[in-house]
Amino acid sequence: MVALCLWRQPATAAPLDAGVQVACVAEDVCTLVQHLSSSGGVETVALLEHAVPRVDARQPFAGWFGWSHAPTPVRERVWHGASVRVERPTEAGTFLLRTVPGVRLAEGDALLAVLTVDPLRTGTPADLPEAIALAQQRGLLSQEQQARVARETQAQRARTQALLAAWTAFTRTPGSDAARATLVDALGADTSTLDPDSFLTAEQRTALRRAGLALDGRIRLEDGPRPGIAYRLRVEAVPLEEVARQWNAGLRALVNPLERVPRPQLLVASARRHEEVSFTLDVLDGEEARMSQVVRRLLAVPGLSTDGKELPPPGL
Repeated sequence: MVALCLWRQPATAAPLDAGVQVACVAEDVCTLVQHLSSSGGVETVALLEHAVPRVDARQPFAGWFGWSHAPTPVRERVWHGASVRVERPTEAGTFLLRTVPGVRLAEGDALLAVLTVDPLRTGTPADLPEAIALAQQRGLLSQEQQARVARETQAQRARTQALLAAWTAFTRTPGSDAARATLVDALGADTSTLDPDSFLTAEQRTALRRAGLALDGRIRLEDGPRPGIAYRLRVEAVPLEEVARQWNAGLRALVNPLERVPRPQLLVASARRHEEVSFTLDVLDGEEARMSQVVRRLLAVPGLSTDGKELPPPGL
């Protein structure tokens, strides 16, 4: 792949100083921007790079684009400091789109993104997320799920054709604003509408774990929604063996902040280790320690228990 600029700069938004600055998606993938303003942790900049006059589809390509029509969830992730990555292998090469975290372009209120094409890395895009494809192969899907899978497969193939058409048009007129916008939108639209966490049932995910597929689920800590609540713990479709592993290792995912007190070791019933648990717990400020509240909730989960042994206090 081609790197546009090779500054040793952390992959963060442009700094607050006025004038010409550097914006990066990685240490060696950067461009120059003009800082205009900042608000709510988001920098507004003007892109200083000029459009290339000629593009050869047989050669690697890299260019900076404004992504004006990014989906709302993508915008929110970027505004909160994340870099979104979209990759699609095709018969013409592999397309990759990456956004600069915390940066918006003044023109068009767009995300700042770098788009690269590697014509030597050809391939076939996956029509379905791995877990859903495997569930289909194993005959785990219902008739309604099968119908949705068929529609998604058709949509993904149409997205590939739209991307290849946009790429061809761009190589002919790389200076065209319309061609640039169509290309970045075509690649940015490469998102499956089927999410294994919401599409598959808990029983289907458990069956896939037993078949050897890693489906870890999500553990999230959120700020307390009102006074008196220290934080909110969300456990979403997490296998019991993963819950016990994180707890016994003293990781920060389940208790925040960690407390320097012993904690019971969690055990998992072998026959239930691939089963999953989902719950939301509001951890309260008060007489009972935060860790104690989480322990009580975990021990209420069927399949989780303790033998009375205590683990040493976790390292902070």
